[in-house]
Amino acid sequence: MKQMSLKIGKRSTGKKKLSLEHRKMLAKAELKKLEKEEEKLAKDRKRYYLHSKARQFGLMVFATRRQILVTEDLSEKQAYYCQKLMQFGYNIQEAIS
Repeated sequence: MKQMSLKIGKRSTGKKKLSLEHRKMLAKAELKKLEKEEEKLAKDRKRYYLHSKARQFGLMVFATRRQILVTEDLSEKQAYYCQKLMQFGYNIQEAIS
């Protein structure tokens, strides 16, 4: 019978050491990713604020379709919030009554 010899050694399961340049590059990429995410969240907060204010002034705003339903002439405040929401990609839909 032949005996099989098993090589018992340490496995390199630990993290490999990365060079300083590589770690800097990874850190910059992570920072850029976080900044982009922060900008997106700030934009969403602003859109949510405008959305709630527009509803407060009597506008019918639909976030899922990104539409503003207008049934009558707009007041100055309503026109302001319509304009701001249009900058976020909302469309104005006129209701026929």
